[in-house]
Amino acid sequence: MTRDALRELLERTPFVPFDITMSSGATHRVLSPEFVILTKSTLLVHDPAKQELVDILPLLHIAGVAHGASAA
Repeated sequence: MTRDALRELLERTPFVPFDITMSSGATHRVLSPEFVILTKSTLLVHDPAKQELVDILPLLHIAGVAHGASAA
């Protein structure tokens, strides 16, 4: 997944929540662009439903994104 592709998803109007699947098989939900920081090589995601402060996702290990109805 490229940084530009993620930026497009985060800037979509209206925003549509999406799920990120990592190469390990782990999934992470992006509920709002306000809960995300996109850096040069990582995506930091906060999920208010989790105890962790943020999940640090290396862009190189993002295997896919599911958005729209499948992420609802």
